[in-house]
Amino acid sequence: MNVSSRQGSKTNKKKMDIVLLLDVSSSMLNDNKLKNSKNAISELVNALNSKSDEVDVQYRLVTFGNTAKVKTDWVDGTSVNQTVSGINIREGVGTNYEDGLKKCCNSVVKWNTKWCRKHSNLFDRWYADIP
Repeated sequence: MNVSSRQGSKTNKKKMDIVLLLDVSSSMLNDNKLKNSKNAISELVNALNSKSDEVDVQYRLVTFGNTAKVKTDWVDGTSVNQTVSGINIREGVGTNYEDGLKKCCNSVVKWNTKWCRKHSNLFDRWYADIP
């Protein structure tokens, strides 16, 4: 995985806040979906860790099944990887994408929740495109 930063340097690190949204519904038990998702998160974190002299990254993890949950506050890559590795899924858990997307939105613009309410129709349009 290649990761680049246009503005970061050793003396002026580029700050990055990344919200990770992980589906923990029962459908993720099929075809190694959960394992592949965990691996993708780990690869992203490792790629950004390799650029630690250029970027200062913090992560927030949001999961969704029947409901969404903010699983971490803003943490470093090691902490988010530890949390992700401990996630397990039970049978019978639904898929509430909308709640997950809303929690992500609130995580990113928590200082401006009015933006999330004003633009909540974006979620409706996104769902309209799903077959």
